[in-house]
Amino acid sequence: RLGFALASRPLVSAALSRRFTHGFDFVRDDQRIDLHWTLASHWSYALDEDGLRRRAREFSLPGGATAHVLADEDVLQELLLSLFEDLDRCGARLRSVIDVEAVLSEVDSTLDWDAFWRARGRDRTSAPCANSLDLVLSVLDAHRRFPGAARSLAAASQGARLEARAALALLAGSRGRRHNKRWAMDRYECARWKHAAWWIASRSEEHTSELQSQFRIS
Repeated sequence: RLGFALASRPLVSAALSRRFTHGFDFVRDDQRIDLHWTLASHWSYALDEDGLRRRAREFSLPGGATAHVLADEDVLQELLLSLFEDLDRCGARLRSVIDVEAVLSEVDSTLDWDAFWRARGRDRTSAPCANSLDLVLSVLDAHRRFPGAARSLAAASQGARLEARAALALLAGSRGRRHNKRWAMDRYECARWKHAAWWIASRSEEHTSELQSQFRIS
C-alpha cells in the first residue's frame, strides 16, 4: 500500500518458496526492505506463528503512530536462530553477537527462562538456540553478566559447552565452510539427509530469487 513493488520472484510458486525462505524483498525508488512472515524457515522447525502474533506488543513511534513488535522472548529467539543459521552458512558477523547481548542486557533478570526453553522444545529450536546462546556467552565471557541465561543454559544443555576459542573459530569461519556446516547439521533437530536436501533446495531458491531481484532493480 505504500508503493513498494515485489523484487523477489519465486522460483516456481510463492507457496513453494515459502517452504525454503522466510521473507521477500520489496523496492520503491532507491529504498529496499526485507519483509518476513516468520522468524525462520527450516523443515525441522515447528514455529508457533499464531503465538508470535498474540504476544506482539504495541510500540509508540514519534508523531503518535504505533507499530506491533515482537515480545521480548520472541525477539531473543529470532536473533538466536538468525545467528545459528548464519554460522551454518559460515557468514556470521560480530554484530549478531552484539544484538543478542543488547537483548540479554534488558531481559536476563526478568525473562521466564524455564518457559522459554519449554517453548523451544515444542517448536524444535532448542538445540539451535542453546548453541547460539552458548556461543554468545563464550565469545563475550559473559556468564557472570547474564546469570539467568547462564543458569538456564546449563539446565537446557545441548552438548558440550563451547570454549571461547572454538566459539570464535565458528564465528570467524576460520576452519572453513565444511566445518561450520558439519557443526550445524548435528544441531538441527532432524535427520542429516533431510537437512542436506532442504539446504540444496533452499540455496537454489535463494540464488534464483536474488538474481531475479537484482535484474528487476537494475
